[in-house]
Parts: sequence; C-alpha cells; structure tokens
Amino acid sequence: MTKVTAIVSSSLFVVCAACGDVTLTPLDAATPDAVGATDAAADAPEAVDAASPDAPPAPTVVFAENLDGIGGANLVGQFGWTGVATVPLGPTGLGGRGVAGRTSPGASSVVAVASHAVDWQPGGIYEVRFRARASSAAPASENTGLFVAAAGAGVVGSGWEYAAGQWRLNVNHLAGGVAPPLAIRDGAEVEFEMHLDTVAWSTWGAYTVDGTRRETARYTITPARFAELTDVEVFVDFRTSTVGAEFDDVRITRQ
Repeated sequence: MTKVTAIVSSSLFVVCAACGDVTLTPLDAATPDAVGATDAAADAPEAVDAASPDAPPAPTVVFAENLDGIGGANLVGQFGWTGVATVPLGPTGLGGRGVAGRTSPGASSVVAVASHAVDWQPGGIYEVRFRARASSAAPASENTGLFVAAAGAGVVGSGWEYAAGQWRLNVNHLAGGVAPPLAIRDGAEVEFEMHLDTVAWSTWGAYTVDGTRRETARYTITPARFAELTDVEVFVDFRTSTVGAEFDDVRITRQ
C-alpha cells in the first residue's frame, strides 16, 4: 500500500493509493508551526517611576516665607529680615496678611527695604516665585518690587518691579537693561516667577494673571554679577503721594 502525504494550508492530507481513502487531519494549534499570541504586556511601554533614576530630581526649597504668619507691623527685624525704615505688614488685597505696601503714603520721601539672606550658588536653576498686587489708582504704587539682590544693595538687584504705573522685569544688575513694561490689568493679583539658569547663564520671567501664564524674553546673565547676589529683597518707596505694592508667599527653589 502506498501513501502520499501532503501539507496544505493548516491541514494534513493523507492519501491511500490502494484503497482510495483520503484522511483530513487538522494541525494541532500547539505545534511549532502555529503562530503564538503576542504578549501585550511585554510590548507595552514601561511607565517611568517618579522615584526612579530616569525622573528629574525634585527642586530643593532654598527659601520660603509665608508672610501671613509674621506678626507685628514691620517686616524689618523679624525672622531674619533686615533693612531700613518700615516695610508694613497687615491685611492685603491678596488675602490674609502680607506686605501691605498699599497703605497711606508718608509725609516725606521714605525708601523702605527688607532683605533676607539667600545662599545663591552657581550650577543650578533657580525659580523665585511670589504673589503681588499694585495699582495706579490713588494712592498710586510706585518704585516698588521684589528682587534678587547684592548685600546692602537698596536698588541694586534684578526682579519684578512696578514703576510708572506698569509692571516690568528689571534685569539690569544680572544682565543689563530693563524688559519692556507689560500690559497687566491695573490692580490685578499677579503670580510672578523669575528664573535664573546658572548652567546656561540666562534669566527670564513669567507671570500669571487670571489663570493665564506668559513668559518674557530670555537674557544673558553675567556670571560675575550673579556671584554678587546675597539676598532676596522687598523694596517700597513711600512718598507724599505714592505707596508701594502688596507682596505675599515668597518661595525660592533650586534644581
């Protein structure tokens, strides 16, 4: 008896020439010729664990001050803040207590400065963040801001300032010059950021008003000027017809 065996598609045919029988036997799905199902779990991308070496490190808080928690009427002389004259504390339009710069103007020209030491070191990226409010409405805010500054600087620093009825980023100390004024709604509460990248040696600002965040242009930091920084500083100028701005929730991080 002669048998002829052939494999066609996924079935096995056995033909007996003598008896004329044809046997059709399906192939076993578990044979090596069968295509196995793909393990979806093996091909799925691996989620990055926030604590894994692949995740960027969390920023380190270098300095933080919740001004709501400071009692008294003057920031100067409390919790490591030093300076001259009175940087007033009290209720603000930012909610709770803070630097209440929009108080009644003084009888004569008074420049008030409160500075706090900060350990500025190259090789990282700093973010200075705070909330502020100023207005051109009488008594108008004028010559007021929050800066990163050199020791005893007074006005030698870089940061966000309110002058001539408008907010602007002053980078004169770090990069030379002043950024154009911004079209921020008068009297608005603003969350400001200032970034100092001491790896790429650049600085820029960002501001959030009514839930919309925008960034300024970037400016080149002079390393020697950065090396002079020692403080963070609140600056207000009380004159016969003008006042400062309101500030709260200062936070500086480094990454």
